Amino acid sequence: MDALHELRKIKKAEFLKTNIVEQRRIIVEQLAGAKKILTLTDCNDRSTNKFRKKLIKTMRQLEEALEACSEVEAVSRMRDMRMEDALKKQLDKLMATQNAQREQEAQEKKQLKKKK
Repeated sequence: MDALHELRKIKKAEFLKTNIVEQRRIIVEQLAGAKKILTLTDCNDRSTNKFRKKLIKTMRQLEEALEACSEVEAVSRMRDMRMEDALKKQLDKLMATQNAQREQEAQEKKQLKKKK
């Protein structure tokens, strides 16, 4: 039951990770488009200046969102490593238990043969 629970956690983490990667890609595209627009606009016109200021503000927000995505990815990687370590430990325990059971069964068979 624990292994199934851990597997579900991993699947959820993978989904969140792909979602963050997709968000990062979209933000990068939006930033690139905003930079192109910024370079194409004329800075002499008053209404254009207002637009440029809003665009620059939006670009800052996009950059902050990009930083947040990076932080989430870093936390996700750390969580993945911890989960991987926990799963390895659990697998090692399971393997040790199985090996002990096999050894015990082998010894029981030997004892039965000796009794005969």
